[in-house]
Amino acid sequence: MPTETLRIERLDTALVFTGALNRATVATAWRQTSQLPPGIEQLDIRAVSPLDSTGMALLATLTARLPNAQIVGQPAGFTELREAYRLDAQLQMSVS
Repeated sequence: MPTETLRIERLDTALVFTGALNRATVATAWRQTSQLPPGIEQLDIRAVSPLDSTGMALLATLTARLPNAQIVGQPAGFTELREAYRLDAQLQMSVS
């Protein structure tokens, strides 16, 4: 079985995620994002595949820490996970 990888890099005001954002990679992603640099305005997840619920939990935590950051992209499974967890477009808990 191939090893899944995730790369997170800063590009201008965006954190760009490339690769798998799932159970196999999220522990490393938590460490990489524990100290966020100032000025992040976007979480670019266009190149994420696959995405699972642990990846969604990371993204929801990041959007809570970066309330003005916009999410760019909707990888496969994103909408379904967002709806299943009743999260709004910014991955905050939806009251309705």
